[in-house]
Amino acid sequence: MFRRKWGLALIGIGLFLIAWVLNIRFPHEMHLIDTLVESMGFPAWSRGTTGMHYAAIVPLSLMIIAYCLLYYVTKRPILTFLLLMLFPALLPDQQEVVRWYQRTMAKGVYMIEYKEDQSRCTAKTSADGLRNGSCVIVLKNHGAKSVKLELTVFGQDGRKKQPVLSDYPIEIEAGGIEQLEVPVDPSGRDTGIYEEWFNPRITISYAGAQRDL
Repeated sequence: MFRRKWGLALIGIGLFLIAWVLNIRFPHEMHLIDTLVESMGFPAWSRGTTGMHYAAIVPLSLMIIAYCLLYYVTKRPILTFLLLMLFPALLPDQQEVVRWYQRTMAKGVYMIEYKEDQSRCTAKTSADGLRNGSCVIVLKNHGAKSVKLELTVFGQDGRKKQPVLSDYPIEIEAGGIEQLEVPVDPSGRDTGIYEEWFNPRITISYAGAQRDL
């Protein structure tokens, strides 16, 4: 009986850890569970990236099952709930887990971390419709090898419109942080005469692998 309870407790903790991992934002800007659900042909959200979050049902269900298993072992509902609420505080930061993976096992575009909080774009559209500007994109290569990429940058409306820069070739040295200043496509048109936007959405790709960040 004692061994069976310990087994159930370990299963409960394992399910909770799986739910925690599914909420990590990797390899794209969205949570891992969103990527997995969409790769199976199902929508992660009811309206694109808003509305009801269908994909969240999976980790939520795992956490509920974990609670039920641990409650069966402890017979103390409040204590079990508090333990599960405090458990994430004992775990490393999710982004640190991603960086560890990028340093030790990732290859190619998956070694790259996008520093979106340090990235920004500015552009000005002339009367004849020509757009002139640049984007500062900060990327860090956690790997031991340099990585060649093609960079696509989107405007302030994100992926709803055409990118302001497409398939721009760059190379990130091993273990380095690159602050890249790249030009905005002058042929593009937008609604604003002067635009400035922060945390631009980007896509990096190379050799068939692509990440939306």
